[in-house]
Parts: sequence; C-alpha cells; structure tokens
Amino acid sequence: SSSALRPPLARIPQFYFPGGGAPVSEDVRGLFTARVNALFDPHPQGLNLEQFSSVVQEVCQLPTILAHPWFERLVAGSSERLVGKAAFVEWWSSRQLVAAPATRRLWEVLRPDGKHHLTYADFRPLLQAVLQYHPGLEFLADTPEFQARYAETVIYRIFYTINRSGSGRMSYRELRRSDLLDALFALEREEDINRVPRYFSYEHFYVVYCKFWELDSDHDFSLDRNDLAHYA
Repeated sequence: SSSALRPPLARIPQFYFPGGGAPVSEDVRGLFTARVNALFDPHPQGLNLEQFSSVVQEVCQLPTILAHPWFERLVAGSSERLVGKAAFVEWWSSRQLVAAPATRRLWEVLRPDGKHHLTYADFRPLLQAVLQYHPGLEFLADTPEFQARYAETVIYRIFYTINRSGSGRMSYRELRRSDLLDALFALEREEDINRVPRYFSYEHFYVVYCKFWELDSDHDFSLDRNDLAHYA
C-alpha cells in the first residue's frame, strides 16, 4: 500500500512552551547552581549590595547597574538588608530565567510583580542608580533639580524610541526588539557618559533641556500651543 512506502515523519522539536520557557538541561542548571554556590556560600547570612553586584554580573550576566534597584526590591521590608541564597534562587527560578535570553532577564528585573508592561515609573529606580553611581554624573551630586530633569529626559527618550505604540506601557516585545540592554552594558564600560549616545548622554540631555527652556517662555515646564509656535 502507499502508506507502507511513506517515509517516517520527521520529529519536530517542541517550540512552544505554555509554561513560559523550554526545560532547562542538567548541564545548564548545574552551572547555574555552581555559580550561585560559589558566590553565596562564603556568606551564609546573605549578600550586601556590593557582593550582590557580582551575582548580577556573573550569574545573571546582566549589567551591574541593575544590581542597585533590584537589590532594593529583594530586601524591601528586611532590617538586615541582605539577599539570601534561597530567596535569590526562588526569585530567579520561579520566573524561569535560568536559561532565558538576556532581554527576558532584563524584563523581569525591571517589571514589577503582577504587571505585564513597563511604565515610566518603573525606570525611575534604574535612573536613580545611574545618577548615584556612574562616575560621569558625579558633577550633578549637588544639583538635585538637574538630576530630576536628567532622569526624566532619559526615561522619555527610552520610551520615545522603544515604545512604538506611544501608549506609555512598554511591552516585552518592544523591549526585546530594542537596544536598551546594549546601552546599559555600554554605560558599564564607559566612564565618560557622553560616550553612551543612546539615551544616557548628558550632552544630549543638555541640548534637549536648553531648547525646551528656550521654548517654555513662562518656564512652567509645560509647552503649550503658543510656545510651540516659536519652534515652527
């Protein structure tokens, strides 16, 4: 019969996993566990912020600037302000991040629990860390007003570029297609923040700020139709 002559069907690997991610191989899980143990076991009480930064870099393979806002999330409500191994492993594994792509790991670190999008407010802790710890912004330490304007401008630049729908609610798909992760790694490499033109350059911020101030004739930090008419 014709069915007897038909070649066997090729086995197509599963490509959709309703639970959120492909099963993690024993080798990958073993490497994850070994890296976690190497960093946490010498500190059975938990890790402080500086020590946790090594976890973010070596285990999570993310830019260390993310350690600061993420650490604050993990220690919220704790008087010791230490991240324990069990708490970290539970947080990371429950989100199926052991073998997840880097953009998915970034997404989960930024995304508040229970939300399926990112808003402007979700980026404020990250910008606070950039302002506090990046050497290229030390000169702003005594000017809180410019710190606030810089953070606001950077966040709006990020959303203007990535949130193509203009909804103010960034999706994972939009983040995955963006270059934000590359910009954060560049921020880590460069001490001169003006050499990170994507989003974080202070020089770029200052150009935007000065033009805005020039157009905002009554300096209420809001542009109306009459203000914008001067731009035409």
